[in-house]
Amino acid sequence: MSEFYIRRQQYSLEQIKELTQMGFCLKNIKNMPPKLYKYFPNIISPDTGINYSQEALINNTVYLQNPALFDDPYDCTILANEQDFYIKRITYYAKRCGINVQPEWDYNEIVYKLSVYLYEGSQKGKSLDELFLVDSENDKMSQLRLKVFIQKIVIGMNSEFKEFTDAWQRSFYKAIHSEYIDDVQNSLKIFRISCFAESPYSILMWSHYANCHKGFCIEYEIPQYSESNQLLFHNLYPVIYSDVRISVLESCLKYLKLPKITDEILWDIYKYGLLMKSIDWKYQNEWRLIFPNNMILNNNCQFFKVNKVYLGNKMSSNDRWKLIEICNRKGIPYGGVNISQEKYKMEDCTQLCENCPQIACMPN
Repeated sequence: MSEFYIRRQQYSLEQIKELTQMGFCLKNIKNMPPKLYKYFPNIISPDTGINYSQEALINNTVYLQNPALFDDPYDCTILANEQDFYIKRITYYAKRCGINVQPEWDYNEIVYKLSVYLYEGSQKGKSLDELFLVDSENDKMSQLRLKVFIQKIVIGMNSEFKEFTDAWQRSFYKAIHSEYIDDVQNSLKIFRISCFAESPYSILMWSHYANCHKGFCIEYEIPQYSESNQLLFHNLYPVIYSDVRISVLESCLKYLKLPKITDEILWDIYKYGLLMKSIDWKYQNEWRLIFPNNMILNNNCQFFKVNKVYLGNKMSSNDRWKLIEICNRKGIPYGGVNISQEKYKMEDCTQLCENCPQIACMPN
């Protein structure tokens, strides 16, 4: 039996399927935690010499990452069986040529029928544009995708595969494979994501995302929902953890046929691609701020008010004083996070960093 969890609450597959974007959004607004937390490594970029973690604190911004750079190979990928995709797309193009595709035909049979039809038509002096427009679709996106497909067939037939006896078949395969990669699998790359947790005391989060406890964690105060902050609220979602992946093949096929992406298709991409992660990550209780990359400037976004800064247990004295100076300058409360003596957990330090005998004196 499949398992699904959202904020520690278990859901069934049917409940996940019935989860609408509007319903999910309204529930999240109503039940948003009072605080969210983001872990920062506090390291200087070797490429630019800038400490982007400190920049985020100073400017009260969060960086939205390209999901292709996430550490989990399953993260922000969608399940659309490649072989099923190929047969449905070659069926679509065959029908565009007026071929009566039979249910029992496999991919190779459809490719053969389509090859014969195009070859015979070209021998009669017809162009591929004419042959593919038997069942014409008027919307511009469908016409554009068809033109790209035809162009790739022409390139394959006239140059790349012209020496092969199965040039038609090779050209079809490469054109459809390009659709599968560029239009389906790479579709999630247009989004940018920033990740948040519900606690500043996660040992694993400190280890993975705060430079092995040498970084820091920012606590953000979640305000009441209002018109001024609705853009953040409407794009902030808890992650769905599962032990199975859900296919979005039908949504992908609709996306390739429609003039523009619909809200229904977009929500399937969000729900089963951008928000769904392996149950192995359930301990994170993660929230995600998601925007298309054309909605943000330099992949940075102003976020909710910084409420407090937690300094890592292994942060160096010099880094600690730099963070303290920034916090004092901006009037932000701060404190250290220690390891408990009695249990395997993180906890607040009981004294201010500047009074701690374990920390070197403030540099001049």
